Amino acid sequence: MAEYYYFAAQLPLLQFKEKSFFSRGSFLDEARKWFSPRDLAALEAADIDDFSPSPGDPGALRNYKEFESTLREEVVRYRHAQKNQGDYKPQGDTAAIILEGDPLEKETNLLRVRWDFIEEFEQGHYFDLAFFIAYFLKLQIVERLETFNKEQGKEKFTQICEVTL
Repeated sequence: MAEYYYFAAQLPLLQFKEKSFFSRGSFLDEARKWFSPRDLAALEAADIDDFSPSPGDPGALRNYKEFESTLREEVVRYRHAQKNQGDYKPQGDTAAIILEGDPLEKETNLLRVRWDFIEEFEQGHYFDLAFFIAYFLKLQIVERLETFNKEQGKEKFTQICEVTL
């Protein structure tokens, strides 16, 4: 495990909403040089869009997937209630995120909640697998934020609305 110190030391700091020059692919390429096959498989399984627990998931990944599943359930319940004119009040931090802002702001806020959760569970982990899983998940969030383009989204929305009318 000592070699992970060197890998962690060369990683750039990730900041929410700040562009990273380090891509997911380059991160995994570098991880292949340092990680054991078992740890590499666990790292590659870390995906912000996968919230289904697997039997071999390390604790950090399992915790993230449980959090992600709960977050998505809250969003689904709220949207279902809205669609059926029902009354559902989301719990905790999710309420403000779901209720306020345009779709882009809501998605950005949901990513921020994920980021904050990841930062919380990575505390105390500096050179172990949990640290790298957290880093990889945060890297995916940064990449996702980089794909958001308000003008292109508005144009696409207008195109879709014109077709359905």
